[in-house]
Amino acid sequence: MAAAAGTVHDQAGSTVVEAVVLVPVLLVLVLVAVQMAIWAEAAWAAQTAAADGQRAASTAGTAAAGAAAATAVLDTSGSVRSFAGPQVRFDRAGAVGVTVHAEAWTVLPWIHLPVSADRRGPLQRFRVLR
Repeated sequence: MAAAAGTVHDQAGSTVVEAVVLVPVLLVLVLVAVQMAIWAEAAWAAQTAAADGQRAASTAGTAAAGAAAATAVLDTSGSVRSFAGPQVRFDRAGAVGVTVHAEAWTVLPWIHLPVSADRRGPLQRFRVLR
């Protein structure tokens, strides 16, 4: 009987040790999943900002209109922490392009997740038919 009781006491506390090892690992996995969701939403916001900026610059014909439209999207996004001003460019072929560079909010302090998007399309020219 004494031998059986000794083996029971050898297992005492093993559940606590397993929990001490397992809980931090599971917590980091959950935080990584949340961080990837925030990064994906920030990437979507950058793509939307570039598309809206290209559309506005294309129809208005000015770089300021494109930059304002892209900035408005990034300002309302909750997942973008900081961004440089959108770059709007016109080329000789009659196209307009918008590039957006931003950084997503981070849950984990040791990582930085930049996002960027580029959108290019034709410059819209409206003509009055007589």
